[in-house]
Amino acid sequence: MKKLLSLSLVLFFILSCSKDNSSPTAPDPVNRAPVISSITSSSSGIYPGGVTTLTTVATDADGDDLTYTWSGDGTFASTSGSSVQWTAPSTAGDYSVSCTVSDGEATDSESETISVAENHAPVISSITSSSPALYLSETATLTVVATDENGDDLRIVGVIQEVPLVLLQGPLSNGQLQLRLGNTILHVL
Repeated sequence: MKKLLSLSLVLFFILSCSKDNSSPTAPDPVNRAPVISSITSSSSGIYPGGVTTLTTVATDADGDDLTYTWSGDGTFASTSGSSVQWTAPSTAGDYSVSCTVSDGEATDSESETISVAENHAPVISSITSSSPALYLSETATLTVVATDENGDDLRIVGVIQEVPLVLLQGPLSNGQLQLRLGNTILHVL
């Protein structure tokens, strides 16, 4: 009986010290925060009250879905999304906008300073004509030398004796316009 009791105790001890064959639980993976690489504006020059599109480029090494939240000076049409429309304040100055990107657990935030500048009127320094007088169906070339401090595209409208002659949109490459009275033909030379 002693042998049976001793054998039972040894078996009990061996069984209680045996290795657990169940697989260990894997530790939860560490979540890596998203990373903002840039905040950009669709406009190179923004004027008081002007509207531009702001875009944040961000990545997440874990491939998590990202949410974007915008805040700051000015007015946002929406405060969520990787791209938003932003309206500048009504006065010139430097304004801060921020975007926070979240993967649901971790975040990254970046701020950008946007300079809002006054829109200065273009300056016409000279207008010359290839002909001192025009008669019906004749052509003359007007050379307009104009600059814009803000670098905006220039639009020129000419009126002679209350008759609209020209509407030019876009940049003036060399400032020359061709006019024909009667038919009001416009050419950029």
